[in-house]
Amino acid sequence: MKPILTNILVTLGILFLFLILVGVYFYSVDPMNLKPMIFGDSTKTMQGGETGTSSAEGFQLSEQQKQAIISAGVDPAKVPSSVSATQEACFVNALGEARVAEIKAGAVPNSIEFLKAKSCI
Repeated sequence: MKPILTNILVTLGILFLFLILVGVYFYSVDPMNLKPMIFGDSTKTMQGGETGTSSAEGFQLSEQQKQAIISAGVDPAKVPSSVSATQEACFVNALGEARVAEIKAGAVPNSIEFLKAKSCI
């Protein structure tokens, strides 16, 4: 009976250690960009605290894009009518230059892209 209990406890210990290592990996690398959703949005302070004003012009959002943002759960009062150059740079980092060009041309971002770029709004 004692060797069976020892084997079970060793197996559980190894499994626990493996889960801790996986958790540390996901916390440090953050491959799914979940830190802002879990720990709050600290990217605004890292980007200088800008709330949508910039000296350089960004681009205007279409009505379809505004509706997509509202349907994703953003308060309609907080939906911007245009995107500043700072926000656009954040979108390029989150989505890539090609997809941002498509969105600027009028494409509506899907829900996965919205989650990736939520901290930019």
